[in-house]
Amino acid sequence: GTWTGGTSVSVAAPTSGTESHTLYWYSRDAAGNQEATNSTTFSVSAPAGGTGTIRLVWGDNDLSAYVPVPGSWAHWEITSPTLAMPIIGSGDASSGWNGIDDVTVPAQAEPYTVTIWWWDEDWGWGSGPDEDGGLPDAPKTVYVTVPGQVARVQY
Repeated sequence: GTWTGGTSVSVAAPTSGTESHTLYWYSRDAAGNQEATNSTTFSVSAPAGGTGTIRLVWGDNDLSAYVPVPGSWAHWEITSPTLAMPIIGSGDASSGWNGIDDVTVPAQAEPYTVTIWWWDEDWGWGSGPDEDGGLPDAPKTVYVTVPGQVARVQY
C-alpha cells in the first residue's frame, strides 16, 4: 500500500487461515535525515476456533420486508470475558439500514453478552423509559461455539 506516517500498525485477523504481511518502515529526524528502509515479515492467524456471527434482528426483519423508518436506530455492545475490549456497533435507519446487523466474532466456549439500546421513530417507543431509549434492553447471553454458526438475537 501507500506510505503512512505513524508509530503503530493494526492488522485485522483473517476469518480463516493465516495471512502473511510484510511491514516496511523508516525513520526521519527533525533535520530531514532519513534512514534506509527496514522490513519485517509476520503472519496473522484466524482465531483458533474460527469465527461465527451474532445476527442482531430488529423485530422480525429477517422474515419480513419491514424496514425501520428514518430516525429509528439501534446501538449495541457485545462483550466477552475472553476478549480484551468490547465489540461495538450500531445501526441507523436514516442510512438505509434494514434492521439486520451481522457481527463476526471468534467461536469460543465462553458466552457473549449482548446489550442493545433502540428507538422506533414510527411508534415513538424504545428500550428505555424516556424518549431517548436511555436504558438498554436486558442483556442477552449468546453462545457462538462452532465456526460458521449464526446466533440470532431479536430485539
